[in-house]
Amino acid sequence: MARNYISANAKYYKSEHIDRIARHNFRIAKIDYLLPEESIKYQNKNLIFDKNMQEISINNLDKNSQEIVLKSNYLELLNLRENIYNKQKYYPSKKNLKSNDLVEFVVALSEEQALNYLKNGRDLMDGFKQYAKDLKEQFGFTPLQVSLHLDEGYSKDKTHTKYNVHAHIVLFNYDFDKQKSILRNLRKKDFQNMQTLAENSFKKVDLDFIRGKQKEIIGKDHLERNELIIAKQSKELNNLQIKVNGFIQIDKELSEQIADKTKLLDELKATRKEIYDTNETLSEEQKQILDELGDEQKGLRAEIKKLREQRKEIKDILSLKSEKELLEKFLESKDLLNEFNDFRNGVDSIKNIEL
Repeated sequence: MARNYISANAKYYKSEHIDRIARHNFRIAKIDYLLPEESIKYQNKNLIFDKNMQEISINNLDKNSQEIVLKSNYLELLNLRENIYNKQKYYPSKKNLKSNDLVEFVVALSEEQALNYLKNGRDLMDGFKQYAKDLKEQFGFTPLQVSLHLDEGYSKDKTHTKYNVHAHIVLFNYDFDKQKSILRNLRKKDFQNMQTLAENSFKKVDLDFIRGKQKEIIGKDHLERNELIIAKQSKELNNLQIKVNGFIQIDKELSEQIADKTKLLDELKATRKEIYDTNETLSEEQKQILDELGDEQKGLRAEIKKLREQRKEIKDILSLKSEKELLEKFLESKDLLNEFNDFRNGVDSIKNIEL
Protein backbone atom coordinates (compact mmCIF):
# COMPACT_ATOMS: atom_id res chain seq x y z
CA MET A 1 0.00 0.00 0.00
CA ALA A 2 1.26 3.46 -0.89
CA ARG A 3 2.43 5.70 1.92
CA ASN A 4 -0.35 8.22 2.37
CA TYR A 5 0.59 10.60 5.16
CA ILE A 6 -0.40 14.25 5.46
CA SER A 7 1.23 16.82 7.76
CA ALA A 8 0.65 20.50 8.40
CA ASN A 9 2.86 23.25 9.83
CA ALA A 10 1.66 26.75 10.62
CA LYS A 11 3.79 29.88 10.34
CA TYR A 12 2.70 33.30 11.56
CA TYR A 13 3.69 36.55 9.91
CA LYS A 14 3.18 40.27 10.23
CA SER A 15 1.40 42.18 7.48
CA GLU A 16 4.55 43.33 5.70
CA HIS A 17 5.35 39.72 4.85
CA ILE A 18 2.46 39.55 2.38
CA ASP A 19 4.98 40.66 -0.28
CA ARG A 20 7.34 37.75 0.32
CA ILE A 21 4.50 35.25 0.65
CA ALA A 22 2.97 36.35 -2.66
CA ARG A 23 6.28 36.43 -4.51
CA HIS A 24 7.17 32.96 -3.28
CA ASN A 25 3.79 31.33 -3.80
CA PHE A 26 3.26 32.78 -7.28
CA ARG A 27 6.89 32.02 -8.25
CA ILE A 28 7.76 35.67 -8.90
CA ALA A 29 10.81 35.59 -6.63
CA LYS A 30 13.96 33.87 -7.79
CA ILE A 31 13.95 30.40 -6.23
CA ASP A 32 17.06 28.30 -6.61
CA TYR A 33 15.84 25.04 -5.10
CA LEU A 34 13.28 24.17 -7.79
CA LEU A 35 13.51 21.07 -9.94
CA PRO A 36 14.96 21.43 -13.44
CA GLU A 37 12.24 21.99 -16.03
CA GLU A 38 12.70 18.57 -17.59
CA SER A 39 11.91 16.92 -14.23
CA ILE A 40 8.65 18.82 -13.62
CA LYS A 41 5.72 16.60 -14.61
CA TYR A 42 2.79 18.58 -13.22
CA GLN A 43 1.96 22.28 -13.11
CA ASN A 44 1.56 24.36 -9.97
CA LYS A 45 -1.92 25.64 -9.19
CA ASN A 46 -3.07 28.84 -7.48
CA LEU A 47 -6.38 30.17 -6.30
CA ILE A 48 -7.49 33.26 -4.40
CA PHE A 49 -10.58 33.66 -2.22
CA ASP A 50 -12.57 36.86 -1.88
CA LYS A 51 -13.95 38.04 1.46
CA ASN A 52 -17.01 35.80 1.03
CA MET A 53 -14.95 32.65 0.38
CA GLN A 54 -15.75 32.72 -3.33
CA GLU A 55 -12.94 31.69 -5.66
CA ILE A 56 -11.58 34.45 -7.88
CA SER A 57 -10.68 33.40 -11.42
CA ILE A 58 -6.96 34.06 -11.86
CA ASN A 59 -6.11 31.40 -14.44
CA ASN A 60 -5.75 33.95 -17.23
CA LEU A 61 -3.68 36.38 -15.17
CA ASP A 62 0.10 36.60 -15.17
CA LYS A 63 2.06 36.14 -11.94
CA ASN A 64 2.34 39.85 -11.15
CA SER A 65 -1.39 40.37 -11.66
CA GLN A 66 -2.11 37.45 -9.33
CA GLU A 67 0.07 39.14 -6.70
CA ILE A 68 -1.89 42.38 -7.11
CA VAL A 69 -5.22 40.58 -6.68
CA LEU A 70 -4.04 38.84 -3.50
CA LYS A 71 -2.66 42.02 -1.94
CA SER A 72 -5.81 43.96 -2.86
CA ASN A 73 -7.97 41.34 -1.20
CA TYR A 74 -5.76 41.37 1.87
CA LEU A 75 -5.98 45.16 2.09
CA GLU A 76 -9.77 44.90 1.89
CA LEU A 77 -9.80 42.52 4.85
CA LEU A 78 -7.55 44.85 6.85
CA ASN A 79 -9.93 47.74 6.13
CA LEU A 80 -12.96 45.67 7.11
CA ARG A 81 -11.31 44.79 10.41
CA GLU A 82 -10.36 48.42 11.01
CA ASN A 83 -14.00 49.45 10.50
CA ILE A 84 -15.01 46.92 13.15
CA TYR A 85 -12.36 48.28 15.51
CA ASN A 86 -13.67 51.81 14.99
CA LYS A 87 -17.24 50.76 15.76
CA GLN A 88 -16.00 49.00 18.89
CA LYS A 89 -13.93 52.07 19.76
CA TYR A 90 -10.95 49.77 19.98
CA TYR A 91 -7.67 51.43 19.07
CA PRO A 92 -4.77 48.95 19.07
CA SER A 93 -1.52 49.99 20.71
CA LYS A 94 1.59 50.33 18.57
CA LYS A 95 2.64 46.88 19.78
CA ASN A 96 -0.63 45.31 18.66
CA LEU A 97 -0.41 47.04 15.29
CA LYS A 98 2.56 44.75 14.65
CA SER A 99 0.64 41.59 15.53
CA ASN A 100 0.66 38.41 13.45
CA ASP A 101 -2.13 39.03 10.95
CA LEU A 102 -1.13 36.31 8.49
CA VAL A 103 -1.14 32.57 9.07
CA GLU A 104 0.36 30.28 6.45
CA PHE A 105 -0.16 26.53 6.63
CA VAL A 106 2.33 24.40 4.73
CA VAL A 107 0.55 21.11 4.08
CA ALA A 108 2.74 18.27 2.83
CA LEU A 109 1.65 14.97 1.27
CA SER A 110 3.43 11.64 0.97
CA GLU A 111 5.06 11.60 -2.44
CA GLU A 112 3.95 8.07 -3.35
CA GLN A 113 0.22 8.59 -2.78
CA ALA A 114 0.23 12.11 -4.21
CA LEU A 115 1.89 10.99 -7.45
CA ASN A 116 -0.54 8.09 -7.75
CA TYR A 117 -3.44 10.53 -7.66
CA LEU A 118 -1.79 12.92 -10.11
CA LYS A 119 -1.04 10.13 -12.58
CA ASN A 120 -4.72 9.19 -12.50
CA GLY A 121 -5.91 12.73 -13.15
CA ARG A 122 -7.06 13.58 -9.63
CA ASP A 123 -6.91 17.23 -8.63
CA LEU A 124 -5.08 17.50 -5.30
CA MET A 125 -6.20 21.11 -5.04
CA ASP A 126 -9.65 19.82 -4.04
CA GLY A 127 -8.23 18.58 -0.75
CA PHE A 128 -6.36 21.81 0.02
CA LYS A 129 -9.43 23.93 -0.78
CA GLN A 130 -11.55 21.80 1.52
CA TYR A 131 -8.97 22.12 4.30
CA ALA A 132 -8.98 25.92 3.93
CA LYS A 133 -12.77 25.97 4.18
CA ASP A 134 -12.76 23.64 7.19
CA LEU A 135 -10.14 25.79 8.96
CA LYS A 136 -12.53 28.70 8.58
CA GLU A 137 -15.56 26.72 9.74
CA GLN A 138 -13.88 25.14 12.77
CA PHE A 139 -11.46 27.86 13.87
CA GLY A 140 -12.66 31.07 12.20
CA PHE A 141 -9.64 31.89 10.00
CA THR A 142 -10.44 33.83 6.83
CA PRO A 143 -8.85 32.04 3.82
CA LEU A 144 -6.97 34.24 1.37
CA GLN A 145 -5.04 32.04 -1.01
CA VAL A 146 -3.88 28.50 -1.82
CA SER A 147 -0.80 27.54 -3.86
CA LEU A 148 -0.14 23.92 -4.79
CA HIS A 149 3.56 23.46 -5.54
CA LEU A 150 4.63 20.52 -7.66
CA ASP A 151 7.99 21.89 -8.78
CA GLU A 152 10.08 21.35 -5.63
CA GLY A 153 12.32 18.42 -4.77
CA TYR A 154 15.65 17.15 -5.98
CA SER A 155 17.02 14.81 -8.60
CA LYS A 156 18.76 11.86 -7.01
CA ASP A 157 20.27 10.96 -10.38
CA LYS A 158 19.34 11.32 -14.06
CA THR A 159 16.62 8.70 -13.77
CA HIS A 160 15.14 9.32 -10.33
CA THR A 161 13.50 12.48 -8.96
CA LYS A 162 12.06 13.04 -5.49
CA TYR A 163 9.08 15.40 -5.34
CA ASN A 164 8.10 17.58 -2.38
CA VAL A 165 4.33 17.73 -2.94
CA HIS A 166 2.87 20.45 -0.76
CA ALA A 167 0.63 23.50 -0.69
CA HIS A 168 0.70 26.87 1.04
CA ILE A 169 -2.64 27.94 2.53
CA VAL A 170 -2.64 31.64 3.47
CA LEU A 171 -5.19 32.81 6.05
CA PHE A 172 -6.15 36.09 7.70
CA ASN A 173 -5.96 35.87 11.48
CA TYR A 174 -9.40 37.29 12.18
CA ASP A 175 -12.87 35.81 12.68
CA PHE A 176 -15.32 38.32 11.20
CA ASP A 177 -18.34 36.46 12.58
CA LYS A 178 -17.09 36.59 16.17
CA GLN A 179 -15.13 39.81 15.55
CA LYS A 180 -11.93 38.67 17.20
CA SER A 181 -8.44 37.45 16.32
CA ILE A 182 -7.83 33.73 16.55
CA LEU A 183 -4.23 32.79 17.30
CA ARG A 184 -4.11 34.18 20.83
CA ASN A 185 -7.02 31.95 21.85
CA LEU A 186 -5.68 28.67 20.47
CA ARG A 187 -4.33 25.92 22.71
CA LYS A 188 -2.04 22.95 22.11
CA LYS A 189 -5.05 20.69 21.61
CA ASP A 190 -6.31 22.94 18.82
CA PHE A 191 -3.08 22.51 16.90
CA GLN A 192 -3.30 18.75 17.35
CA ASN A 193 -6.86 18.82 16.06
CA MET A 194 -5.70 20.68 12.96
CA GLN A 195 -3.73 17.58 11.95
CA THR A 196 -6.82 15.41 12.21
CA LEU A 197 -8.81 18.08 10.39
CA ALA A 198 -6.37 17.92 7.47
CA GLU A 199 -6.96 14.17 7.17
CA ASN A 200 -10.74 14.58 7.38
CA SER A 201 -10.81 17.43 4.87
CA PHE A 202 -9.03 15.35 2.24
CA LYS A 203 -11.27 12.36 2.88
CA LYS A 204 -14.34 14.55 2.33
CA VAL A 205 -13.25 14.88 -1.31
CA ASP A 206 -12.21 11.20 -1.60
CA LEU A 207 -8.47 11.76 -1.25
CA ASP A 208 -7.06 9.13 1.08
CA PHE A 209 -4.42 10.70 3.32
CA ILE A 210 -3.99 10.15 7.05
CA ARG A 211 -2.30 12.18 9.75
CA GLY A 212 1.00 10.51 10.55
CA LYS A 213 2.69 9.68 13.79
CA GLN A 214 5.66 11.87 14.56
CA LYS A 215 8.26 9.23 13.75
CA GLU A 216 6.66 8.75 10.34
CA ILE A 217 6.24 12.40 9.50
CA ILE A 218 9.82 13.30 10.44
CA GLY A 219 11.04 11.17 7.56
CA LYS A 220 8.79 12.89 4.99
CA ASP A 221 10.38 14.33 1.91
CA HIS A 222 9.00 17.79 2.62
CA LEU A 223 10.74 18.61 5.92
CA GLU A 224 9.57 22.11 6.67
CA ARG A 225 11.38 22.82 9.93
CA ASN A 226 15.00 22.61 10.98
CA GLU A 227 14.16 21.34 14.47
CA LEU A 228 12.95 18.00 13.16
CA ILE A 229 16.11 17.52 11.15
CA ILE A 230 18.39 18.44 14.05
CA ALA A 231 16.52 16.26 16.55
CA LYS A 232 16.88 13.19 14.36
CA GLN A 233 20.37 13.91 13.01
CA SER A 234 22.29 11.69 15.43
CA LYS A 235 19.70 8.88 15.42
CA GLU A 236 19.24 8.46 11.67
CA LEU A 237 22.70 8.77 10.18
CA ASN A 238 22.02 5.65 8.16
CA ASN A 239 19.23 7.39 6.27
CA LEU A 240 21.05 9.50 3.71
CA GLN A 241 17.93 10.51 1.83
CA ILE A 242 16.46 12.24 4.88
CA LYS A 243 19.73 14.07 5.48
CA VAL A 244 19.98 15.37 1.94
CA ASN A 245 16.36 16.48 1.87
CA GLY A 246 16.69 18.12 5.27
CA PHE A 247 19.66 20.20 4.16
CA ILE A 248 17.76 21.24 1.04
CA GLN A 249 14.98 22.58 3.27
CA ILE A 250 17.47 24.41 5.51
CA ASP A 251 19.02 25.95 2.40
CA LYS A 252 15.53 27.08 1.40
CA GLU A 253 15.00 28.85 4.73
CA LEU A 254 18.42 30.46 4.58
CA SER A 255 17.62 31.79 1.12
CA GLU A 256 14.37 33.32 2.39
CA GLN A 257 16.09 34.87 5.41
CA ILE A 258 18.78 36.44 3.24
CA ALA A 259 16.11 37.89 0.94
CA ASP A 260 14.11 39.32 3.87
CA LYS A 261 17.12 40.89 5.57
CA THR A 262 18.46 42.28 2.29
CA LYS A 263 15.10 43.92 1.62
CA LEU A 264 15.09 45.43 5.12
CA LEU A 265 18.64 46.69 4.61
CA ASP A 266 17.59 48.40 1.37
CA GLU A 267 14.66 50.04 3.19
CA LEU A 268 16.98 51.38 5.90
CA LYS A 269 19.32 52.79 3.25
CA ALA A 270 16.39 54.50 1.54
CA THR A 271 15.19 55.99 4.84
CA ARG A 272 18.62 57.42 5.66
CA LYS A 273 18.94 58.85 2.15
CA GLU A 274 15.51 60.47 2.42
CA ILE A 275 16.46 62.17 5.70
CA TYR A 276 19.68 63.52 4.17
CA ASP A 277 18.00 64.65 0.94
CA THR A 278 15.10 66.48 2.58
CA ASN A 279 17.00 68.31 5.31
CA GLU A 280 19.75 70.84 4.71
CA THR A 281 20.41 71.06 8.45
CA LEU A 282 19.89 68.06 10.68
CA SER A 283 18.32 68.39 14.12
CA GLU A 284 19.71 66.47 17.08
CA GLU A 285 16.74 64.10 16.91
CA GLN A 286 17.39 63.44 13.21
CA LYS A 287 21.07 62.82 13.92
CA GLN A 288 20.11 60.31 16.60
CA ILE A 289 17.74 58.56 14.19
CA LEU A 290 20.48 58.39 11.56
CA ASP A 291 22.90 56.90 14.09
CA GLU A 292 20.34 54.26 15.09
CA LEU A 293 19.62 53.43 11.45
CA GLY A 294 23.35 53.15 10.80
CA ASP A 295 23.75 50.71 13.69
CA GLU A 296 20.84 48.64 12.36
CA GLN A 297 22.46 48.56 8.92
CA LYS A 298 25.74 47.31 10.38
CA GLY A 299 23.93 44.60 12.30
CA LEU A 300 21.98 43.49 9.24
CA ARG A 301 25.12 43.34 7.10
CA ALA A 302 26.76 41.10 9.69
CA GLU A 303 23.69 38.85 9.84
CA ILE A 304 23.50 38.58 6.04
CA LYS A 305 27.20 37.73 5.87
CA LYS A 306 26.74 34.99 8.47
CA LEU A 307 23.72 33.56 6.67
CA ARG A 308 25.62 33.47 3.39
CA GLU A 309 28.50 31.65 5.06
CA GLN A 310 26.09 29.08 6.49
CA ARG A 311 24.44 28.67 3.12
CA LYS A 312 27.79 28.13 1.42
CA GLU A 313 28.54 25.31 3.86
CA ILE A 314 25.19 23.72 3.02
CA LYS A 315 25.87 24.07 -0.72
CA ASP A 316 29.31 22.52 -0.32
CA ILE A 317 27.82 19.53 1.48
CA LEU A 318 25.08 19.04 -1.10
CA SER A 319 27.59 19.20 -3.95
CA LEU A 320 29.31 16.01 -2.74
CA LYS A 321 28.59 12.96 -4.90
CA SER A 322 29.97 10.14 -2.77
CA GLU A 323 27.60 8.73 -0.14
CA LYS A 324 30.59 8.11 2.14
CA GLU A 325 31.67 11.76 1.86
CA LEU A 326 28.12 12.93 2.52
CA LEU A 327 27.78 10.84 5.66
CA GLU A 328 31.13 12.10 6.96
CA LYS A 329 30.06 15.70 6.34
CA PHE A 330 26.74 15.15 8.12
CA LEU A 331 28.66 13.86 11.13
CA GLU A 332 30.78 17.02 11.10
CA SER A 333 27.79 19.34 10.67
CA LYS A 334 26.53 19.37 14.28
CA ASP A 335 27.98 22.83 15.02
CA LEU A 336 26.54 24.24 11.81
CA LEU A 337 23.07 22.96 12.64
CA ASN A 338 23.23 24.46 16.13
CA GLU A 339 23.81 27.88 14.57
CA PHE A 340 20.41 27.88 12.90
CA ASN A 341 18.83 29.18 16.09
CA ASP A 342 20.57 32.47 15.28
CA PHE A 343 19.03 33.00 11.87
CA ARG A 344 15.62 31.78 13.09
CA ASN A 345 15.42 34.95 15.18
CA GLY A 346 14.63 36.76 11.94
CA VAL A 347 11.38 34.82 11.51
CA ASP A 348 8.52 36.57 13.30
CA SER A 349 6.87 33.50 14.75
CA ILE A 350 6.86 29.84 13.84
CA LYS A 351 4.70 27.13 15.31
CA ASN A 352 5.03 23.43 14.61
CA ILE A 353 1.69 21.75 14.97
CA GLU A 354 1.99 19.00 17.56
CA LEU A 355 1.30 15.54 16.18
